[in-house]
Amino acid sequence: MKKLLLPLLCLVFVTSCKESESEKYPLDKPVWEISDYENVVREIIYNTNDGEKFPTISDNPELFQRITDKAALAKILDDQSLGLNYRQEFSEKLFNEWRSLIEAYSIKDKQDKFVYPMEVVKLRDWGYYIQIQYFKLGNEGIRKDAVNPDDLEVQQVIGDNKQIVVSNFVSGISFLTDEDALTNEALNEYGNVLKTNYTQLIETFGGANFIELKQTINDILKKVKSENIKSALNEIRTLIESKEAAKEADAVEN
Repeated sequence: MKKLLLPLLCLVFVTSCKESESEKYPLDKPVWEISDYENVVREIIYNTNDGEKFPTISDNPELFQRITDKAALAKILDDQSLGLNYRQEFSEKLFNEWRSLIEAYSIKDKQDKFVYPMEVVKLRDWGYYIQIQYFKLGNEGIRKDAVNPDDLEVQQVIGDNKQIVVSNFVSGISFLTDEDALTNEALNEYGNVLKTNYTQLIETFGGANFIELKQTINDILKKVKSENIKSALNEIRTLIESKEAAKEADAVEN
């Protein structure tokens, strides 16, 4: 009987030391604090063993959904009962976490294909949303803190911020030079991501200059092969042109 004791103790030890998903990731929390996002990103990037894959949509859908859940994030960033400075700081820190995560997931294999194509697309979708919120809240903070929000210098800073976020979104179009690194499924999904987020960008920062964005769309349309991507880009370009026409009409009237 004594010979059975050691293996039994080893089994208990191994079982008790194995960390569960709920211990690594706060999946039961309805809304994550910034510390939760930071801990999850750190766990994924630094505690994934060599030779193992990062969590994916297929093998851990609940975790990936929680990370990229824009509705849950909106409960913080759109909550008017929370302080504007708090929400600004939250979005800024989250933007930094997103940059770390998208860099980690954007690795390619020996055939120059993304190892995590759908995850890259989902993370880009999430990142576009974060950036729009971050710059929108930032400009709201500038107006709030300004003695005279209509002052020319204040308006210049706000305008500069609009151009920065538009320039960031230009890179999301340039990303399509990597079209061949994505699967057809990921390309179809990215077309939907573009339509949703670029429409939101144009509507949120309507006073910005979209010339560079439109030119980049024109250039990339000559290269891309995916019909869903082409459709999305044409839809975005049409929206930009409608905004330009409305602005020109207002200028003539005034």
